[in-house]
Amino acid sequence: MTSSAGDFADKDFRSSQELQRQISLFFSPAFQAPPATAAAAAGGGLSAKQSGLPWYVLAMDQEVQAGPCEWMLHALGTCPCGNCARDGTIEAVADEMDGPDVAYVDATIRSDDPAYNDPIPIRIMAGASFGDESTWPTVRFMDSTVHLGLGEDGFVKPEMFELFAERYHLVLPLFPSLPDLGTPATPSVQHTLQILFMMLRRQAPECIFGENDENPEIHRMWKAMVQGNEDRLNGIRHYRTKALSHELVGDPAAIDWRTILEPNLANALSTPDLEERKQRLLALICKEADGVYSFPVFTPEFCETLVAELENVETSGLKIRRPNSMNNYGVVVNEIGMAGFMSRFQTDVSQSIATLLFPLEGRWVDSHHSFSVRYKAGEDLGLDMHTDDSDVTFNVCLGKPGFTAAGLTFCGVMGAADHRRFQFQYRHEIGRCVVHRGRQRHGADDIDQGTRVNLIMWNKSLAFRRRQERKPPPYAVEGAPPSLQCLSYTHDRDYSAYKPIPLDKRQFARGWCPPRGKEYIRPTTPGGAL
Repeated sequence: MTSSAGDFADKDFRSSQELQRQISLFFSPAFQAPPATAAAAAGGGLSAKQSGLPWYVLAMDQEVQAGPCEWMLHALGTCPCGNCARDGTIEAVADEMDGPDVAYVDATIRSDDPAYNDPIPIRIMAGASFGDESTWPTVRFMDSTVHLGLGEDGFVKPEMFELFAERYHLVLPLFPSLPDLGTPATPSVQHTLQILFMMLRRQAPECIFGENDENPEIHRMWKAMVQGNEDRLNGIRHYRTKALSHELVGDPAAIDWRTILEPNLANALSTPDLEERKQRLLALICKEADGVYSFPVFTPEFCETLVAELENVETSGLKIRRPNSMNNYGVVVNEIGMAGFMSRFQTDVSQSIATLLFPLEGRWVDSHHSFSVRYKAGEDLGLDMHTDDSDVTFNVCLGKPGFTAAGLTFCGVMGAADHRRFQFQYRHEIGRCVVHRGRQRHGADDIDQGTRVNLIMWNKSLAFRRRQERKPPPYAVEGAPPSLQCLSYTHDRDYSAYKPIPLDKRQFARGWCPPRGKEYIRPTTPGGAL
């Protein structure tokens, strides 16, 4: 069961001649699978053994796909689509991109260094300029890998390719297992993959960065980031030995959604016809309020499996990173080895539904922050009003059976005149997912009895965040006083004008909302009294 962000798209990206030109440049014949192998691997990526890829490339997409031009803004400084300003900032962009598409493939690589030898998902992108003498593909690491050569959003800094290419024959002897591809006369995907492998080593190559006494800061930072990544992987490896469910922390390719997803959802997602799939998904989705939806996602048995796994983490001895400073009992599941599972969930499940419900924000979701929360008497009871650092949030109730209260209160959308006005209260059901935009104000109501555990995925779209629509619109002036249940003691600077800040919450108060001049002002009477 697979789907892509373009499943429900209006435009056939693969029709452009420019994209076909990019595809023809993207791979040399050495990286094309023979017809028999391609047929055998239809519908999925190619393994290194199938395609003849080097051993450090574990898998690579069989077909080159098309993505939004905004992906390459960070790396190129200018946009290949023609809809951007000269400095690379987005100007007014239509909902549909009319310029040249970005060609891309997803791959999985590895290093032989213990600090980087877990499978690393990457995305290799090429714009219209790929194949020119000095233009390397744009590469983005799609996980939490830490490395000095990575910049914002996981993009490999372009100068890394240039430095390693210029000194290729000086670096190559450090890696006896690598074939000599020759100093690259022009950038190629083969050299790109090999340079990525060369980067993922414990020491900064002295033939590129000089000896330690020549450039101590580079060597210090390189070493610190290597250690940070090794510590992260060691925590994941440690927990894999203690995990109850190896389906959650093992090879994501082995996941069988038929045993995990609610049967009707699993059947809908596996429907081959796109229009029929769309209609079957819509039949499962309930509109709770404007911009808020819910649907059945996991079986009760799988919810129990997840709850048991999360409880197991607490006793595993693993150093646990909590979701934020206000959730003291949740777990960042990406850091216990579940990143692969959650990424598969995003690709196979949440992406299609986010695209269907929120085409602008959800169409190109490509990364996520995934974590659990737990509410229980004597622990965290609820969570203050807030918005999420996500473009589309998926929030699944896992249990436990018997909890009472602990719903979600939804208010308006950040920046709107009614963003602090009550909209509705959602009641959680085990196995059901509530979906909303990240900028929808909401809060977790205090639990009364029992324990509520939820799995939350903040889906993020790099393309959407780089588009004009992602820039927050000017705040509208509030036309009515805020609803009391929509006030935030953490974020609202005028909270105390309506009710006192709880004594035990004052440490969290850092009010900024609404911006000055945008809050509701009580009208004055002719006599001047309020």
